[in-house]
Amino acid sequence: MMMTRDVSLVMMSLVGLVVASNSIVLEVSAILPASVTNFQGHFTCPNVMLGKPKTEEQVSLIVKEHPLVKASGVGHSWNTEFTCSGNASNAVNIVTTEMQVLGIGCPDTNGDGIGDPCDTTLNPACECSTCNNESCQVDEANHVVKVAAGVRVRDLLDYLATYGESGGYTLPAFPWFIDQTVAGAVSTATHGTTMRHGSMSQQVTEFEVVLADGSTKTFSDENNEHLMSAMRVNVGRLGVNTWLTMKIEPQRSVRRSTRRNQPIQDFVGEMKTLQEKYIANRDMEGADHDGDFFTEMFGKDDAGLPIHEKAMYWFVPTQEAWHIQFSLLEVEPMSVTENQQSDGRGALTPGERRFMRSNARLWSEFYAGSVTYNVMPGTFASRRAYMSMTEGQSRRHRFFSAYDQWEMFVPLSKVGDCVAAVADRLYNSDDEAWRGFRTQFLMRLTNKESGYLSYSSDEPVMGFNMEDYVQYNNDGKNDAFQAVMDVFRSPVCGPARVHWGKAGWDQSRGQEVCFDGAAEFPNTWCDFGCAVSELDPNGKFAGISTKWQWAASSKSSSDVVVEFAQCCGPDGFKKDMCTCESVLPAEC
Repeated sequence: MMMTRDVSLVMMSLVGLVVASNSIVLEVSAILPASVTNFQGHFTCPNVMLGKPKTEEQVSLIVKEHPLVKASGVGHSWNTEFTCSGNASNAVNIVTTEMQVLGIGCPDTNGDGIGDPCDTTLNPACECSTCNNESCQVDEANHVVKVAAGVRVRDLLDYLATYGESGGYTLPAFPWFIDQTVAGAVSTATHGTTMRHGSMSQQVTEFEVVLADGSTKTFSDENNEHLMSAMRVNVGRLGVNTWLTMKIEPQRSVRRSTRRNQPIQDFVGEMKTLQEKYIANRDMEGADHDGDFFTEMFGKDDAGLPIHEKAMYWFVPTQEAWHIQFSLLEVEPMSVTENQQSDGRGALTPGERRFMRSNARLWSEFYAGSVTYNVMPGTFASRRAYMSMTEGQSRRHRFFSAYDQWEMFVPLSKVGDCVAAVADRLYNSDDEAWRGFRTQFLMRLTNKESGYLSYSSDEPVMGFNMEDYVQYNNDGKNDAFQAVMDVFRSPVCGPARVHWGKAGWDQSRGQEVCFDGAAEFPNTWCDFGCAVSELDPNGKFAGISTKWQWAASSKSSSDVVVEFAQCCGPDGFKKDMCTCESVLPAEC
């Protein structure tokens, strides 16, 4: 499932799989560059094999012949919990970043007769991406693209932006971190900021997946809405994704505006107002709202244009917030090109940077300067208007210093109370918890989605993306940071749901382990369990996690625990007959 560049997640990384072998399954050590680890060499999966299929037939063969399998996304991840296929020599993690289709038209650099695409983040001289007319098949008539699982999000966006003769296309919404594989991003509900189009998972119209028996099956809302809802955010638990069909739209002109230097107390007040507006309108009109509802809530920008989408930064040590606002214009995309930052490759390898242990305010100001370029006001085509890392930024982010990234998703019905509680813990406690932060929170909104394991399966959410640079430079400790994470995981914030592909899961690090699926996803957890019972009853894709557990009782006799599969039907969990029960891990 997770790794860092590709197939079924967004989690652990293989920074360049340089292995002197043509075998499709290789033994893996925990040493780069041939490792099952995250993109900075942390979160290691020991004692596993590495599958590097070239064709879909080879994917099926690996799955069929191994008892424990995980598809691995490449480029961006921070946990082993949902990444490692097992802890035995018969376990295999699969990456699809070396599939033949990705290298069509590229030079054969290693002499194996197959074209080799390159990674512009690692190699600034790279001129051959993973996107070509076979790996990224654009259907202009139906406004979709069929994309291979191992394609990088950046490559897909750049390919779409120049496709055709009418100004190009784009994904309706895309994330800040785009140097990751498409299937990995989708499998963990990676998102941008949008109340109209949803996360990348919600933008998928069809999945092609290799199942536990090695067969390939296609899923869509039309052929099986229940299994499609499970597949949208599958966390690698249901199979190996090989192809995805995703919505695209013509590029439009988007006006980006900013409000800077808002004092945090004013920001807290604004978030409380957002919460109140949401609750009032939800109660009057019901739980389902389209993007127009949120445009009314956001108001207008400084030019009097309706704000269709927005993102926010919270600079913790300096106690200020920025608002980045996006307004759609009814004109064709303008010929505006962003000034690219230097592509100078960082010479540092991630590791101990003791100077990051102190001077929180200085680092906050430094990182504020580093994103000023991304939020500069102006009118751009969609691909450039919505915020994402440049290649130079991504390169420096990767090589400068090791860090863990967390993301917590707070329901809009609690976002004001949550922000107030977090601010109180940061600024009004004796331990001065704000000193545990260096980079800003990035806050983005996602509307309600249909994926069973989506962060917004019940109601719209605000995602709080946060980074811990201190622990790797402070003997593994950052108590102040963890204290704030505890607030997010408390009832005042939801508790907030934790990103499937980021930090917050590993027991070995003392992070969040008391996960009760039935409590975290009260309306959909057992629906996902029914999909698992149907597609992977023997647990081939379960990995090392103990969190994939389900139980049910009969509604006619609440004391009677029934066989879980008896509560499953063609439409998912039989809520009229059964109750989804909690299964708490022993450590709780």
